[in-house]
Amino acid sequence: MGKRSRQIKKKQGTQQNAQLKSNLQELFAKRQYSEVINELAELISKKCYDADAMYAGAYSYYMLGDNERAVVWAENTLKFAPTHLPVRILLARLCFHTDKLDSGFALLEYVLQHGKENLSDDETEMIRQLVLENSFGNEAEIARDYPVLSQYLPSKFVPKQQELAESEQDSLAEICASHASVKEKIGLLNRFAGGFYVSNELLQAERYLEKALAYDEQDEMTIRNMVVLQKALGNLEKAQAIAAKLPITDFVLLSHLKMG
Repeated sequence: MGKRSRQIKKKQGTQQNAQLKSNLQELFAKRQYSEVINELAELISKKCYDADAMYAGAYSYYMLGDNERAVVWAENTLKFAPTHLPVRILLARLCFHTDKLDSGFALLEYVLQHGKENLSDDETEMIRQLVLENSFGNEAEIARDYPVLSQYLPSKFVPKQQELAESEQDSLAEICASHASVKEKIGLLNRFAGGFYVSNELLQAERYLEKALAYDEQDEMTIRNMVVLQKALGNLEKAQAIAAKLPITDFVLLSHLKMG
């Protein structure tokens, strides 16, 4: 093959890869996660190691419930783009799923320290939501160990655990009457519901989740929490009906419903 032919073949390969990457990002924007993974496999087969494509693959695996592959591709992303911030947010979410709270908070602290000004509004809101969902009972440690992240602590909504039951009505009313955004209110309602769930006060937890669903009946976090709660209450059929509202089947949640 002559030099001219090699140049033409290389140019064609570059154009094909660019088209594949464009297709992948379009599918990612449409939340067609299975198709994203197929496009990523095609790119990798052509030895095209694009960090944003690998991140899209990691996120897609996460949304499809395959956390192990999500971690693998998130780590691959960092190998090719060590400063990639969105993938660190994804890794934090994966840490929180496995109760590795310190690792999750450390990742978010890193993101805020090294690129807060480069985050999109959605990414900033995701960090806020993750803090709201996972800070319950850990506020003092977060304030001490993660000073940048602590700005997202909802200090006005942090009652002591022993006061929580006594102030249920006031807390619920205070959250609903606050000037927080709808997303923040939903996060807070889920956080308080989590506190009641841990203390086995399931009916109180249900009230908070019902209020969260009243704000957004399609909020995936609230739906998942309500499914778990209804299972704990012994309402299996209701839990299954609520789980069916998720836009993508959650096998982890289905496995939980099949247990016991």
